[in-house]
Amino acid sequence: MSTTPAVVTGTVEGTGSAINVVLGFLPKKVQVFNIDDAGTLRAEMEWVKGMENVAAIAGGIKTVDTPARTEHTAAQGISEYAGEDDLIYDGDTSEAWEDAAGSSVEASIVDVDGACYGYQIVPTPSHGQRIKSGKGFTIGTDADLNVSAETMIFIAYR
Repeated sequence: MSTTPAVVTGTVEGTGSAINVVLGFLPKKVQVFNIDDAGTLRAEMEWVKGMENVAAIAGGIKTVDTPARTEHTAAQGISEYAGEDDLIYDGDTSEAWEDAAGSSVEASIVDVDGACYGYQIVPTPSHGQRIKSGKGFTIGTDADLNVSAETMIFIAYR
């Protein structure tokens, strides 16, 4: 039996760029809510496994409050993240795990009750150390949901 919880919740800071949220598993359902919206949009998005097979809703279904609307999202929404990306520890400048492009991935690590389910646990990594990222989901570049410096809450179901 897996020790990974059936439901994982967390927060991630919006960047405007795609964000890989690493859970250690591929979720069957994901809900993401922008809780820091500077306006009155209150954007939320829901994605369920299988939506990726229908082009019009491949990225999920988005709802916003003002103006009230629900939209199918073909792209830039939520999608599976297969993981297995090479990550390198930069102990010299940022003290963070970085992908091949040099982008920090530290915000994508999911810590539940003191246990990290997304990555191999490396208590004292050294500069240049390499690991592989785990599985999870990607929050795309949707301009209502993934806004730079705005916090999003996610709920991911195993």
